[in-house]
Amino acid sequence: MIVVTGPESAGKTTLAKLLGEEFNLPVVPEVAREYLKSTAYTPSDVLNIAALQCEAEHSGAICDTDLQVISIWWAERFGPVPQRLVHMRARLPSRYYLLCQPDLPWQPDPLRENPDDRDRLFELYKQDLIDWRQNFAEISGEGQVRVDQAVAHCRKWLSAT
Repeated sequence: MIVVTGPESAGKTTLAKLLGEEFNLPVVPEVAREYLKSTAYTPSDVLNIAALQCEAEHSGAICDTDLQVISIWWAERFGPVPQRLVHMRARLPSRYYLLCQPDLPWQPDPLRENPDDRDRLFELYKQDLIDWRQNFAEISGEGQVRVDQAVAHCRKWLSAT
């Protein structure tokens, strides 16, 4: 499984869709987008989103976010990540992460909360991937450069698995 991850407005959804087309693989959308209709939510909503995200991943090969995003979101919003979420994440099957740098212009969205600290959040995502010993590649640049970089990393990973 390939997961596109990183801070808000870093091009994750666009990149996931383009990778799905390139490799002719199903893409799992970010469940939180469908679940939330506004930015008002509770910790129980985030846990529900986590469970739904895991369930949705059974139908795809490329994910537009996963429990890493949900865990960092929880930590930023509510504090220490609950053990339930840690255990869910520990049981995930092997995956390859594409960590999107926030070098694209910020795109406003009613569900986005962090326009001013994307670089700090990027470093949290990176350190989290290192701490969880995940395979990942950093993706940067705009347009086709970004897509070509992601495709090359995916081809390399797919050929090794």
